[in-house]
Amino acid sequence: MSTEQNKALVRRYFDALNTAWQTGDFSPLDRFLAADYVYYSEPEPIRGRDGFRALTGAYRAGFPDVRFNVEDVIAEGDQVLVRFTGVGTHQGEFLGIAPTGKKITVSVLDLLRLRDGQIVEDWERFDLLNMLQQLGAAPVPAAAQAT
Repeated sequence: MSTEQNKALVRRYFDALNTAWQTGDFSPLDRFLAADYVYYSEPEPIRGRDGFRALTGAYRAGFPDVRFNVEDVIAEGDQVLVRFTGVGTHQGEFLGIAPTGKKITVSVLDLLRLRDGQIVEDWERFDLLNMLQQLGAAPVPAAAQAT
């Protein structure tokens, strides 16, 4: 696939992800994720479509109204870099944190590798500490509060 086709596929994926997040039905995303899909995270990679559903289920339980807004899509070869923002409200337990009702905004970088029109690898990075600070679950340094 061309880089433009890869970028278009990733945009369709994010549209489908937003729909899946709202409905709770992530099965339509299977057409975008290869059977051997790997999400690289700490401390261990998450493997396969079932692993993906478990991960997203945990986040969706805490933030059921999240909306992902794609800001930039850059592609070269079989890789697509996406910069997006996730916005949602903490309505359920997340990482042992009781619902706060607070709205959060998280900036994310996602590097995806595609093969045969599907996502096979996903390296996602976002500032979890900032997310926890927005929830009031982690302290904000005094210098940051003054700005």
